[in-house]
Amino acid sequence: MYGLIFALLVGTAVIDRGQDTNSHSASLTAAAPYMYEDHIVGGSECAAHSQPWQVSLNIGYHFCGGSLISSEWVVSAAHCYMPKSSSLLSSTSSNPSASSISVRIGEHNIFTSEGTEQWIQASKAIPHPQYLSATTDNDIMLIKLSSPATLNQYAQAVPLPSSCVGTGVMCTISGWGETETSIGEDTALRRPTTLEKPFKEDFLNILQCRFHGYPNMFPQCTNASPLPTACLHTGRSDVLMCIQAPVLSDTSCRNSYPGDITNNMICLGYLEGGKDSCQNDSGGPVVCNGQLQGIVSWGRGCALPNYPGVYTKVCNYNSWIASTMAAN
Repeated sequence: MYGLIFALLVGTAVIDRGQDTNSHSASLTAAAPYMYEDHIVGGSECAAHSQPWQVSLNIGYHFCGGSLISSEWVVSAAHCYMPKSSSLLSSTSSNPSASSISVRIGEHNIFTSEGTEQWIQASKAIPHPQYLSATTDNDIMLIKLSSPATLNQYAQAVPLPSSCVGTGVMCTISGWGETETSIGEDTALRRPTTLEKPFKEDFLNILQCRFHGYPNMFPQCTNASPLPTACLHTGRSDVLMCIQAPVLSDTSCRNSYPGDITNNMICLGYLEGGKDSCQNDSGGPVVCNGQLQGIVSWGRGCALPNYPGVYTKVCNYNSWIASTMAAN
């Protein structure tokens, strides 16, 4: 009953959000809205523990990915921690405290105990001070663990980039997010909204399934309507999924998203579509030649033609990462 009441309340909030001209949510209806990219579409199950730096950020449920970069530090996306640019949930939520985040290391199947896991609470969450939710620029965050992880074959730190990755290099993108792409007439773009906010499944169902004239419980969808929205199939994976994708040229990236790409972003994927990251992969790693070159950030839809995934360009942040870790 509570879930139904909340659904009705959220329905009202979503319908009204376009009237809020001062919040980022207004742009979700005034312009083509973005939804966070965080699932692996068109990929396959990773070989178990082949990505030992991959972590799950959890508040009773997985909500974002991250990468272990030392025994004490994880890097993820700032939007995972600071999604509240919309008034949609302002009366019921706030950004999670760092201590509420469980960093789950050594996972493969996140719903099965495999004896390889380390669950360590975060002690600090440090989003980049120049992170901008409106543009998704500087979408990077450091998380300090409350105690060091034990590094072993299941938990290893991924090296930071020694230089920026070149065009055409094949990289591995991994995550536990959605495994199916958008359906219907997809004009919904992924940008920081409340989508990444960690709520229980009935909350997420409402938030992830955008409205086509009236609310529908996820994963049911209606035919496309004039509203600039789309509905997503749920296909969230229990096991870690991987895709191999090439780094695209800066020109191709900017042509796909005119005016939206900054120097702190890179695109990976296939312009013909079919492979991408999506919901609940956010914050996860893009590893190229054994180095962390990207963080899952945003994009349009999931695995759509001409709309590759957009990732935080980690090589631009080596100095910030080093200085922040040293100061904390």
